[in-house]
Amino acid sequence: MRGVFLILNIDNYMDRELLLATAKKFSVNNILEHEIRVADFSMMIFDTIQANFNMSHNSRNLLYYASMLHDLGYFIEKDKHHKHSKYLILTDPAFRSLPIELKMQLSIMVASHKKKLDKNIYMFEIKIQEELIKLISILRIADALDHKHNLQVQLKDIYIKQDKLNLNLNGEKSFLILDRFNKKSELFKTVFPLDIELNI
Repeated sequence: MRGVFLILNIDNYMDRELLLATAKKFSVNNILEHEIRVADFSMMIFDTIQANFNMSHNSRNLLYYASMLHDLGYFIEKDKHHKHSKYLILTDPAFRSLPIELKMQLSIMVASHKKKLDKNIYMFEIKIQEELIKLISILRIADALDHKHNLQVQLKDIYIKQDKLNLNLNGEKSFLILDRFNKKSELFKTVFPLDIELNI
């Protein structure tokens, strides 16, 4: 893409009612419990670190939308669902009101919530790449916190102390997410000058 694209405010192009209706339309179980928890976790993490790293409200909104939409692709197939999520965002009429750069950014985020960054991220200039990678790293952590979908893990407290992001969890089976959390927090530690610790 040519030129410098700032992160636009997605709320100016797609309202929250349409977001929820679209997420529900493609939800396999039609309940959105996982998506809502991931969005809540994402917002808690973002709000804790944003002042330290000068992240914008527009970035927060984009992260919220990506959190609610990251698993759309299960509607097509569980295998490679992150790629199917990207496809739905790029093709479904619900997203036609989004400017192309914003639609691409949203699709890149949902496609990158698993192991690899979507290659289309390199279409953007470096500052936008860096911002998207930060948001993706938060989404990965939030998804890991609820990756079992049925443990009712609660993020009791989150704070930064001595260059470490501390997450305190409630939930008697919280230990079951440790391995996934450790793997999915690696990107975060490469893009933020913070260690990260999960306290159960």
